Amino acid sequence: MPAKKAPAVPPTLYGQYTVEEAVAAFGDPAAAQFFCDRQFAVVKRATLCFATTGDPDTGTKVPSPSLVVWKPGRLDYHPKATEPWFPPPLTRCVERDNGGYVPLHHMFLRPAGDGPFVYAGVAELPMFGDIPEDGRVQKSAQFFLDAKLPRDLWLRLGGFPGWLVGFNNAHRRFAAADVAGFERLLADVPTTPGYWEVTLTGYEERRFSVLFNAERAWLTDRPLYWPYKQGDEAGFESWDPDCAHPRRRESFGRGYDRAVVPARRTVPRELAVRAAVEHFRTGRLPECVQWRKIKDRVWPGPKPPGR
Repeated sequence: MPAKKAPAVPPTLYGQYTVEEAVAAFGDPAAAQFFCDRQFAVVKRATLCFATTGDPDTGTKVPSPSLVVWKPGRLDYHPKATEPWFPPPLTRCVERDNGGYVPLHHMFLRPAGDGPFVYAGVAELPMFGDIPEDGRVQKSAQFFLDAKLPRDLWLRLGGFPGWLVGFNNAHRRFAAADVAGFERLLADVPTTPGYWEVTLTGYEERRFSVLFNAERAWLTDRPLYWPYKQGDEAGFESWDPDCAHPRRRESFGRGYDRAVVPARRTVPRELAVRAAVEHFRTGRLPECVQWRKIKDRVWPGPKPPGR
């Protein structure tokens, strides 16, 4: 009589595992199918991803505690597949409790140079293919983790301790103490017509945005991955109840990027600069500006990834 196989033991969240140990936690390692140079494994009831972070510009990265952006090291892993860099078995959809069908992956993460992987739980795969990033298009797969990574683990995987500051399509990391550098960036925002947006994001996964025109600015603070991963968090926008011209509409940008909002949602440009610096210092909604919950679904800037 053949020996009975040991039952699979589910991995512990944030525990460390080799590839072999991780696969064994879900079933028979001998029956697993590996893809993309063993960066993915498919077993009977689960798909596993083994992601190693690399160059943040061209490699796999964890840009925020809930998002893993996997990028192929080459485009010909499986030459006979429709997508040789990301074959169909990795996009198999399953039903979730909310009734939606989406590919699910068990994510195992590690920084470059480490041996074992850290189990980061289940992630949804809502988007893969040619995805714009900082003004260029790259092939990638975006995984949204069910459980937000602890801060220390995120920092080990390439996260940043201060702010990621964006100006239009360019992003730069700022130390939390570099208030002077941030003030210089704000001082350089043009007053000429065009699309001028400054954003701040950090570990809290909210996006503080300031859209400028020559005289006014529209400020918003919202969940970073709204509407895909909003939860119960609210969005806020600036509000000027004493606006001298409440019927006027303020325009920001041109063409596709153009946003037009009532003047009461905007504040004087100088006040917006002061508010942005206050948010940079404290990480909270600036007290120098009045705020209201956002009542519609219009957001400035690029739309977040969706299903």
